[in-house]
Amino acid sequence: APTAKLHVGDPALNATALTTATRLDMGLKLSFTSPSNTENHIFGGISMGGTGEEYVGMYAIDGGSGGHADLALFTGDSSTVVEAIRILSDGKVGIGTTAPANLLHVLGNSANGEIKAERASGAVSLLQAQASLVRFGATSNHDLHLISNDDTKVTIKTSGNVGIGTTSPAEELHVVSSSTGTIRLDGS
Repeated sequence: APTAKLHVGDPALNATALTTATRLDMGLKLSFTSPSNTENHIFGGISMGGTGEEYVGMYAIDGGSGGHADLALFTGDSSTVVEAIRILSDGKVGIGTTAPANLLHVLGNSANGEIKAERASGAVSLLQAQASLVRFGATSNHDLHLISNDDTKVTIKTSGNVGIGTTSPAEELHVVSSSTGTIRLDGS
């Protein structure tokens, strides 16, 4: 028997494919449900693409017996569809991973994991995890500032000059201090 104004079901799957419901705090909603409680089981979603082919989709993923659900976004073409982004029920976002360990987790399986921040007609910064090293900095022709407590502590100019305590180093290494400037070198 229908449970809403529009109710489409598939008895072979024992799952409701599409229902609509209203709640005072939510208004109209589309609801996809499944009786399965299996980890990583897709229990509802929306997909778009050509006839017989899904190119993009948004799916609810069962989080298992813990009673939570994740959201997955898929992209692809006529031959391959892959999960591009996973948002866990605790708010962690994974790009290239289905199990993000941090608030934002970027994984490059066979490529570098990269986060790029860019201002239109301005600086470009990059954080990159490679196979055997980590790179970060400005990939555009702009200075790099390392800040602490919202104050620039180290400046690397595009010329390669490094300033500690100054944003305009005049030499390869230029140290400025409000008290007596000291450089300490220790041997082992």
